[in-house]
Amino acid sequence: MFEIKKKKNFLLFYFILLIVVNIVLISLPLTNIIGYEFSAVNAILLFFVGFAITNKFSNNKFYKQKISFQFFKENISAYLAFVTLPIIISTLNTILFHNCPVGNGITYYLVITIPAFLHGIITSLLISVLASKWKHLIFYLFFILLCLEPILEIYFYPQIYFFNPIILFFNGTIYDEDIIINSELIVYRIISTMLFVLPLL
Repeated sequence: MFEIKKKKNFLLFYFILLIVVNIVLISLPLTNIIGYEFSAVNAILLFFVGFAITNKFSNNKFYKQKISFQFFKENISAYLAFVTLPIIISTLNTILFHNCPVGNGITYYLVITIPAFLHGIITSLLISVLASKWKHLIFYLFFILLCLEPILEIYFYPQIYFFNPIILFFNGTIYDEDIIINSELIVYRIISTMLFVLPLL
């Protein structure tokens, strides 16, 4: 009983954190409507949240053997709540206060944010299998590795775009705000997601 209450409090903390961050985002320029920037920021945030809540759900004893997709079925309601909360907040804000179309913005969220959340979940599961200690440290080192190449690209070649498994795409420091989700980005997202999922099979 105590463990269930502790788990609920843990989830509530991250749920409130997600609400607060997204309320701040809809009050800032660029992220105040559902679009690329809003989706990219939430992709980073949900990558961490996906890791944190999965790490809490999982236990090393269960994951000594091959990971079962039963895990996702058992926790699907919590995952859906976390991944839909930002898009609900931003979509309502965009429609009610900015009178802007939301179709493209929802596409950004589907292609950028949701896969990043899935990547965080899968990363947590893989770390649970591979290591019983230092899981958070390994995760942060992995995150730094994912960010290192783009950071170097921005520093040395600020005008050059890059792809990234978390935020999907960045068009350089001076970029056209109208980033279009095209077949190239979708193919990259499919491939990057498959590379994350592959070790679970």
